[in-house]
Amino acid sequence: MDHISITVQDGAMVSTKRGFQVSKTKHQGILFVNTYIAPEGNVGTKKSSSKGASAYESQKGLQHCFRLSRPSETPKARTESSSSQRQQKKNTTRRSSTPKAGKSDQSSSSDDASCENSPTTAIISPDVRSHGRTPSPDTFRANVWDTHEFGFPMTARGKKMVHVYFSSIPSKMYPLDNLLTHNPARTPSFLERINSDLVIMRCVTGTGMLIDNIRRGQRCSDEILEYMAQFYGLVNLKLQEGGKSISKATIECVCSMAIGATHIGQYDHWRLHMKGLRQITDLETEALSDGGYLMNKLRRADIKGAATVGELPFLQHTRLHDNVSDALPLAARREIAQSVEAMLEPCGIQPLVVQSVSGLAVFASVLRAASASGSEIRLDPHGFIDEWYWVIYQLLRHPGPLCDPETPAPSLQVHTSEDASEDTPKDDLQKTLVKAPTIKTLFMPPPLNVKPAHSHNILETLVRLASVLYIEALIPDDPRTLNGYAVLLALMSKTMDDVMGRLRCRAELPLKGSYYDGLFDIATMKPVMIWAALVAYIVASLGDREVCSGGVRYERSIYRDCLLYFIGPEPDDVRLLSHTDLAFCEVLGIQGLLRRKLDTKELLKAIIRDDATGLG
Repeated sequence: MDHISITVQDGAMVSTKRGFQVSKTKHQGILFVNTYIAPEGNVGTKKSSSKGASAYESQKGLQHCFRLSRPSETPKARTESSSSQRQQKKNTTRRSSTPKAGKSDQSSSSDDASCENSPTTAIISPDVRSHGRTPSPDTFRANVWDTHEFGFPMTARGKKMVHVYFSSIPSKMYPLDNLLTHNPARTPSFLERINSDLVIMRCVTGTGMLIDNIRRGQRCSDEILEYMAQFYGLVNLKLQEGGKSISKATIECVCSMAIGATHIGQYDHWRLHMKGLRQITDLETEALSDGGYLMNKLRRADIKGAATVGELPFLQHTRLHDNVSDALPLAARREIAQSVEAMLEPCGIQPLVVQSVSGLAVFASVLRAASASGSEIRLDPHGFIDEWYWVIYQLLRHPGPLCDPETPAPSLQVHTSEDASEDTPKDDLQKTLVKAPTIKTLFMPPPLNVKPAHSHNILETLVRLASVLYIEALIPDDPRTLNGYAVLLALMSKTMDDVMGRLRCRAELPLKGSYYDGLFDIATMKPVMIWAALVAYIVASLGDREVCSGGVRYERSIYRDCLLYFIGPEPDDVRLLSHTDLAFCEVLGIQGLLRRKLDTKELLKAIIRDDATGLG
């Protein structure tokens, strides 16, 4: 069979063997040179060759030939290169006929493609596509992470975990990435800072391990816990080095330790780390004055950890940036705040709590506006994360903790190598000699011992819990902590059960209209109760799907009972709801919590039918 001979220089075809037709197409900046055999008698003119091409294309698709652009060559070198390419093509054809090799190539190609398509790849290595070049399929391609340059000696596993970190974490540190003007975690300076300190690099590697385990469906592993133990020791050495000041890198790593402790359910460790950070921040105020990435990570460790267990944040939150919600017209913001106030004040909610929920409603509204189709609103990332944490901070802090301090959420049960029995196989025993704590089981029951903090108005606690659940689901963490929403939902279900118990007692009272149960009339509570029960039901349902197989099943029946009480036992009763009854659901819409668009009334009907399959 006659071989195709074609020469390409700088992306342009400069010569071809007589008897072949050539066409050039461009796709996404890549120039393709397509060759095919011309039909007999149609080689002479361009017009006839075009007709011949159409006839051939109808029988056989275009054959794509990929070649890298090379500097100009002499005619002799060009001939030798062409012969070499023909011989290489023969060898490649023989190799690809082996089934085993074909399977390996396919697997490698799929893995590389997933890495190259990552939006953060440009931070670590240059993108060859930006130079108009396409790798030859016959060229050996190393793993993406093996091509990176690191400031410290790295193992192959460590390099891969750093790549996993940059492929996943930056967009999670600044969630809703597509709504922001830019992402500070994707700048070259971010990578330079990581390469400048070994402790930070260890922190990044450990976080990459965490993400890698999540991708594999594992919430924790011996490797992660052993690595964290080594990392703790490294940070402790930094803290013991002495000196009048503590470096930003060390502060950042303590933040990572607190975040990691929250993830694996070691809430005692989180509290300990946050107490240390509180002492550090009291001394190192200048290190945090810029309000940049370090401040954001510090607040993430504090506020997101406190939200997980329903406790007070350890640190003061000083605003450093303007609200991104100022992008909304002033009249729209006032209207939202007035609507929230009109529904909460009749329920006896304190002004500070009303103000906190109003801030949540305005913040959620600007997110809806920015994510709307055709919207030109883009949010400043620092202002976004500042207002996001401020909203959660206000909901957690005023008027006090959500969880009773006498019954704090306990850490998850762990075991060490000392628990290994004599019957443990030798190989398994060798693995446990690291004496690193491991999660005992993923079949974790909800923390039944936690109790809601005492409040003079139980509806106030209910609204605050529902609001925290709302924003946690609106901007979810990834990866989720091992316990997920377990603590918040345990507090919510107990509070809701208390409210429903008081309402049932009303039916047994002889006098109607005079109640001393701390609640209000049904019409006043109805918009708030429907919204709170709906949010809790949605979050519990979505949370079940995020838990690993065999994990916690969040209790949802109490929320459905609440909806049945305020709406009715039949799905058709939903049609009788007035606009006022669903007013709170309009202000703090549930659409942002769902994985697909669903009308509020249709969702309520599905819940009353006890069919929530349409949530995802």
